[in-house]
Order: sequence, then C-alpha cells, then structure tokens
Amino acid sequence: PEEGDEPPPPACANGVDDDQDGYTDFPDDPGCGSEFDEGEENMTSALPQCSDGQDNDRDGRVDITDPGCVSAADPRESDPEGEVAACSNTLDDDGDGVVDFPLEPGCAAAGDDDEADPPSPPPCSNGEDDDADGRADFPDDPGCAGVGDRDETDPDISPACSDGLDNDRDGRVDYPEDTGCLSAAGESEAGSCGDTYVPVELEAGREFATDTSRGAFESEGSCGGRGASEVVLLYRVDHPIERALIRTDLPGTVAETTLYARRACLDGGTEVACAREVAGDGVAGNVLELLAPAVGEYYIFVDGAAQRGGAVQLVIEEVELAECLNALDDDGDGRPDFPFDPGCDAEGDRDEADPPTLPACANDEDDDGDGLVDYPLDLGCRAAVDDNEVDACGQGVRAYDYPVGEAFIIDTLAMGTSNAFSGSCGGREPAGEGLPVREPVQRAADVLGRQRRDDEQHPALCAVSVPARRGRQRLQHGRRARAARSGAHRPRGAG
Repeated sequence: PEEGDEPPPPACANGVDDDQDGYTDFPDDPGCGSEFDEGEENMTSALPQCSDGQDNDRDGRVDITDPGCVSAADPRESDPEGEVAACSNTLDDDGDGVVDFPLEPGCAAAGDDDEADPPSPPPCSNGEDDDADGRADFPDDPGCAGVGDRDETDPDISPACSDGLDNDRDGRVDYPEDTGCLSAAGESEAGSCGDTYVPVELEAGREFATDTSRGAFESEGSCGGRGASEVVLLYRVDHPIERALIRTDLPGTVAETTLYARRACLDGGTEVACAREVAGDGVAGNVLELLAPAVGEYYIFVDGAAQRGGAVQLVIEEVELAECLNALDDDGDGRPDFPFDPGCDAEGDRDEADPPTLPACANDEDDDGDGLVDYPLDLGCRAAVDDNEVDACGQGVRAYDYPVGEAFIIDTLAMGTSNAFSGSCGGREPAGEGLPVREPVQRAADVLGRQRRDDEQHPALCAVSVPARRGRQRLQHGRRARAARSGAHRPRGAG
C-alpha cells in the first residue's frame, strides 16, 4: 500500500472465507482466536466441538444450536453451569417479540449472551442468496443454523437435513418433508430428540390417542413423572397466540398423567411448564397451559403421575389473541385494537365490532368545543370507546387511569400540564396532572382525596400533585398509602 493508506484488515475480520472452510472471520471461523488474527487456517487437525457436526455433550443439539456454543470457534459444547445465555433462556430479552436462537436475529448462536438485533439483517435473514446455492436464508439454506447466523456458506459435508438421504428411515427425506428437521441445516432428521424418542407431530385441534406404557423411561418433569414411561409429541406454534392448552380430560383417557413441555427435547433445563394431576383419585384428566408461548417448537411429554402408564387421549387447544390486542383491524374500520378502535372496551375485549352509533371520542366531532376532536387528540378521551370528550379534571388537565393495586409512575409534572387548579392544602404552583380512577372508587379516594363524578357511568378522581422538586412521582394505594401519610412508611421517590 501507498504511504498513508489504511492497512488491510486482518484475515479474521475482512469478510472473506480465506481458508475456504465454509466459515468466515471471528467468531464464526474455528481458526480465528480473535478478530485480529492474521490467518483463518485451523492450527489443529480436529475442529472445535462447536463446528464439528457432532453432539458432543449429548443434549440433542449440535454445534451453534447448542447453548454451550458462543460461536463456531468455541472449543467446548458443554453447557455452562448455573447460567443460561440470553439466546437460550426462553425470554424476549430485547423486547422485539422474538425469543432465542434460532429465530432471534440478534442471536448468532444459542450460547450468545446478547439478543440485541444488529443494525442490518444478518446474511441468514436478509432475503438474499448470499452463497449462490439457490437457497436463501434460514430455514431453507443448509449454511444457516438460525436467523441470526452470520454466514450462509454451506458446510463441506451436507447436513443430514439436506443431504438427499432418508437418514432416519421414516420414508421422509430432508427439510421440510421430514418433520424431524427444523431447518435445512439440521444435523439429524430425528430432531433434538436424537435416538431417544420418535416424537409425533401434533397440530392444534387434532385429537391423538397413545399408550404411555409403551414409551421410554428417560425423562421426568419438574412436577413429577419419575418412575413412569413417557411418550413425546412435537407441537409447533406458528403465530402469536394467547395460550395453548394441552388436555387429557377426554373420554379415551384412562391413565393419570404428568404433562410437561420443553423447548429442547432432551434438555430438562428448557422446561416451560409442568402439570401433574392428583394421583389415585379415580379421575383421569389433566390440563397443561402454555401462556403466551413464543413462536417455535415445543416438545410435549406425556408421562405418568403414579409410576405407571396407560391409555391417554389428548388434544391441543389454541386460544387466539383477543381481537382488541392482536394488532389486526378485525372489523375493517381502519382502526385496530384498544385504545384506537371504538369497538374495544379494553385490551382483553374479544370483539372489535363498532357500536351502531359511534361514541363521542370516535365520531369526528368536537363534542366539548375545546378545538380538539376525538381520541387521542382530546384530553378528555381515555380511548376511542369513551362517550364523553369533556376533560374530567377541567379543561386542559391531562388525566391518567390510576391502576389500583399497582405502583403508578407519572412521567413528568413539568410539561403539557395545567396550573389552573389547586387543592385545599396547596398546589398553586407548578402545573399538575389529573388521575381519574374508574374503579374501585372507594379505595382510590382513600389515596387521592375527594371524589368527583363527571357522569353516572365513569366516576373519576382528580388530584393535583405538587412535588418538592420536579420529576417522577410514585403513588401508593391502600394501607401503604395511609402509612406513608402517617410517617410509618415513606415510598421511594415520594414528593
């Protein structure tokens, strides 16, 4: 290079697969100890455990799909004790609605400890065929172990789920035909259950009959199942739902059961729910609930409750998200969900249909003559369903719903508020904000003061809070609030 030119980046940070092993740069290339390494070549003949295509710790997960692998260069696949990485902890750590590897764009591997999404989509979720093999992205490209995988290059040896062979001899070949393959990069057509179980894939709404006494003696749930044989079902959640109910309280059920669900078949640490029915009561029937399950695969274990198995009839029921919470415009009025749809009384309302006469806060009229029309512009409107635009606490005073039973944080008392009102004990300066309480009025009045009724259906309380200093105010309720006033308890951040 000419004098003054920038030096070329090291081989382990130049975006090129210099040793042509199917892995590029640190941390993906096993030959890169850091991004500053000048060579990608492997110094040892054996590949690191996290890129050798083997299930070294026998937990049913291979290479970067294993929570023990931070990257393909990781020498050990064994899971760390006492800690779970963000990309395999069954939590939505970055709040984007997607949970863990392989579906989270911010997760380069199951052992990655940061779910934050990168500025631009990774190669395995950018919609392009980066390695020009005719297949693009996860789950279709054999080089992509997950959405957040940083390299689409196919491995030298084709994975079992894209090698054209019926490896598990079930009559189905590769992804997506073989249900044991979660992607084309899968290293086993038997899925994460390996050779231990052969899970039956079950769709919601379809009844299934089995005999658990013919199952394996390999697993137990956190709530029971020890000493009994179990069978395993594979259930896929393909869209956001409110809950899933796995039920055995059906006529064909004879055996008392313990039901538990895992995200990985052979890893008890990925259990998300467990339910054991009372044994010996003469009634066979159990229900396992998965609340707001993340999109992805779940292994449902049907185990015994009293160290014995038997006939079980089972069905999975899905409860869809309420119409007023599902981000869809179900009634086609151009306004989806609460608080924007006039047909929604609350987030849990299951019917978005508008009433025959639109309420005052959604009728395109300035009903209270303050120059502001409907929700969310008019401060008197809590939601589009409200039928009164009048500002409950006085013109120009912003009102909030006070959540009885929970701490409530006012974002600020310094902006967008009014100083038109004051209380008997003060509050002339600075500006304040009103807090209407829908119900129960009696408890709220005990905290905030005098009740005011702006109409017969929506009682409201108006309080003007004057802090010793501007900022966030924390309001308590009930006995804690009374104790705070008497000095027995002073809540953090109170004015």
